[in-house]
Amino acid sequence: MLFWMRYLKKLRYYIKVFGEARKLSYIYDVNNDKIRVMIRSKKPQSEIVIDLTGPDGNAFALLAYAKRYAQQLDLDFNQIKDEMTSGDYENLVQVFDNYFGEFIILER
Repeated sequence: MLFWMRYLKKLRYYIKVFGEARKLSYIYDVNNDKIRVMIRSKKPQSEIVIDLTGPDGNAFALLAYAKRYAQQLDLDFNQIKDEMTSGDYENLVQVFDNYFGEFIILER
């Protein structure tokens, strides 16, 4: 218990000194045990980008994304799915962009 109290005290000190935005790396030696602590604050995701040339550009992956985003935006996924699957891959991408282009960036 005493070890954890000392550990947390040191950790709070390093957070106060370096701030939460910096990556902390500290080795603390107690009873010949080395502990490495790394803390990095999470960056907010500013935009959603889907790379169409990678695995996320697969038609089934785009349909899964469309289903997830349609549920989040309270849209009718069955209507979107019917439109997306009514043509070829380019039609699928175009329909996806029509519905979700304001929120998601598609890259080729």
